[in-house]
Amino acid sequence: MSGSSSIHVPVMLREVVETLQIRSGGVWVDLGCGPGGYTAELLRRCAPDGRVIALDVDEDALALARRNLASFPPERISLVRANFTELASVLSEAGVTTVNGCVLDAGFSRDQVLGDQSRGLSFLKDEPLDMRLDRTLKTTAADLVNTLEQRELAALFRDFGQERQAGRIAAAIVRRRRQRPIRTTLELAELITATVSPRPRGNRVRHAATKAFMALRTAVNDELSALRAGIEQAVLALQPGSGRMVVVSYDSNEDGLTKRTFRDLERGCRCPASLPTCVCGRRPEVRVLTKKPVRPSREEIAANPSARSARLRAVERLPEVKTDADGAASL
Repeated sequence: MSGSSSIHVPVMLREVVETLQIRSGGVWVDLGCGPGGYTAELLRRCAPDGRVIALDVDEDALALARRNLASFPPERISLVRANFTELASVLSEAGVTTVNGCVLDAGFSRDQVLGDQSRGLSFLKDEPLDMRLDRTLKTTAADLVNTLEQRELAALFRDFGQERQAGRIAAAIVRRRRQRPIRTTLELAELITATVSPRPRGNRVRHAATKAFMALRTAVNDELSALRAGIEQAVLALQPGSGRMVVVSYDSNEDGLTKRTFRDLERGCRCPASLPTCVCGRRPEVRVLTKKPVRPSREEIAANPSARSARLRAVERLPEVKTDADGAASL
């Protein structure tokens, strides 16, 4: 059966499909299904009997995915409300020991940002300054904006958003909140716009609040720590010798962390260079397939400008290493 035609085409779909080498049968995982674009393609390509497990912490995104994927056989798909840091327990509950491939899109769909969800992810809508994808999280963006010290705010905008005007924005926020708390997205966006000028981006002008909002969203959802944990769990679940993982990221923090995590997993040993021999015992777990990130084609960027910042990196799980009675390793 074919999937819903209403599902939008996800970013770099051709590159993701080619890299994963999706085939009939097996178990495949979408670690951030959003509206279900990658999930639908996994289901199509692993038909007729392949299974897909799709995770998302956003209940609204899962509800949309259920509608979009309703035409697929229900026995072939499991939609689970969970963070990708919980992959190991999700697979255990599903009775799955290894998977053939994983895709992790670290970005946000247009529905999540602009949808009527009162998430406070967009500076174009007047909503509560929340930004939590998981409503069970306790800390909101408003909490950070109204309680962090000025130096902490500046560090947040600088480290998570690469915001060059981090100090000025933090100072402006502190001055404003002395008068009254900052509670809404437009209130914060207008304050930032009055503090710093919009920046050119090619032929367009990027909104002055773009990086600050990205930084707050990253901090509220602890995205970078979750990304590394999700990658490490996914790699452990891959079929040794053939299982592949693809990560699509959209900013330098995500891409840099993905690159470092893949490199660490490929290197294995993490002992200090000063030690003459390895004492940690870690072995290489993956082979990096993308020494440099794969970028979207010019045609895709022309058709979907939001894809312009996407970067794809991928690894393949190495065969298991067995040791004999003398400790000698073999594949």
